[in-house]
Amino acid sequence: MKVKNFNLVALALVLFCLVAYGQETQSSSGGQQPGQPPAPGQTQSAQEGEAPAPALTPPPTASDGTVTSLHDGGPLQALPGMLHGGPLYIGSVSMTGSYERDGGNLTRGLGILSTYVFFTKAFHKDNKLSLQYAPQVAVVDGKFAKDFGGHEAQFDSAFQLTSRLRMAVHDGFHFAGLETQALQSGLLADSASGYSRQTDPLQHSGTFWVNEAQLSFAYDVSARTKLSFQPDYSVVRSSNTTAQQGMRYGTTVRIDHEVSPRTTVGGVYSADFSSYEAALSDTLYQRFGFSFGHTFGHGWMVSADLAAGTSSSQSRNTWTPEPTVSVSKAFRRSGVALVFNRTNAFLGLRNGYINQVDGTYHISLGRRYQWSFGGGTYRQSGTGTRNDSAYGTTSFAVSVLRNVSWSAAYMHRNQTGDTSFLQSGVRNLISTSIVWSPGRQQASE
Repeated sequence: MKVKNFNLVALALVLFCLVAYGQETQSSSGGQQPGQPPAPGQTQSAQEGEAPAPALTPPPTASDGTVTSLHDGGPLQALPGMLHGGPLYIGSVSMTGSYERDGGNLTRGLGILSTYVFFTKAFHKDNKLSLQYAPQVAVVDGKFAKDFGGHEAQFDSAFQLTSRLRMAVHDGFHFAGLETQALQSGLLADSASGYSRQTDPLQHSGTFWVNEAQLSFAYDVSARTKLSFQPDYSVVRSSNTTAQQGMRYGTTVRIDHEVSPRTTVGGVYSADFSSYEAALSDTLYQRFGFSFGHTFGHGWMVSADLAAGTSSSQSRNTWTPEPTVSVSKAFRRSGVALVFNRTNAFLGLRNGYINQVDGTYHISLGRRYQWSFGGGTYRQSGTGTRNDSAYGTTSFAVSVLRNVSWSAAYMHRNQTGDTSFLQSGVRNLISTSIVWSPGRQQASE
């Protein structure tokens, strides 16, 4: 399948070569190390001992250079002990085997070999470039899957244009195959920074790919007030017959004001126009809202966009609440995150809205054992049949060697709706994995 909108990532590869061999890295004396940006929303006063205010729905690449990791949803970091060649790092390598439970029998074996690599480099003081790539190879019932299911790539850059004006560029690509979607969860969360990213949890029929590009500008109106402008563009393509392709473009404008080191308030406006290849009407979505973020007590982070939205389609205007709320807390050996989001159904190749709720909890049981569980619901309403999904997973991991862990997991999924668009029915999967994560052990010590 030819990907038409991957030009920015190709350009990124050229930029990487120019930067890697033609520029000097930022000096390691005094200041942040390359590849180790501060947590999203962390201000200067927060670094001096105050608990930081949580980030207010940050973009994939924050204007301060903070980049979201494809691996775990936290800030992209080059950890000590990671295997690397210059600015190119290996984040992890894993082998996963899963079986589906059909009645009392285990059937349909699935094997996945995946890795995660990234490039990160700082140059000219506050300018940064990064490229992340997470390929997968799937084996279904002893045969290699003939698609690029599970592949993800992400390019990010950040530039300090003036003392007050910063620019960031993001381009992300995700290709989901039928089998590799079966083990997807709906939430990546980093409870330490308060950042969370919901993913598309549906198990689609056939193949499904997304390309998203975003350009963001941030201007420091004052030491505590920031104004941002974020135009973006997305393309989704699916092999389902209802709506094979969709295109969306729009922009978001927001202003955030730091009332105190623990509290941030602001306002947000966004406009998105969606257009589809199949027989769906073009729709303009607008969103107006008030944003709020606060850290309570010893680290409970709460952020919210309390917004109302309107959709204009076929000369009809429809108003609806459109909130986004996230709550997270990092304890000494555990963390919890909960996110609710209501947004337009573009990624589902539909008009209408999506309600998605996701939660996760993890705990370290001593130095070698970890346990986690999570789940969520996804409800899509609008044109055509309503698509629903409910999913939950639990996993137990053991550190068997330095930087090597073994885990076992169970996932339950129940989907109903348009069978030309998603896999309907109940699925129960059991999986085991061996993961090599160089540098993770040193970071936790």
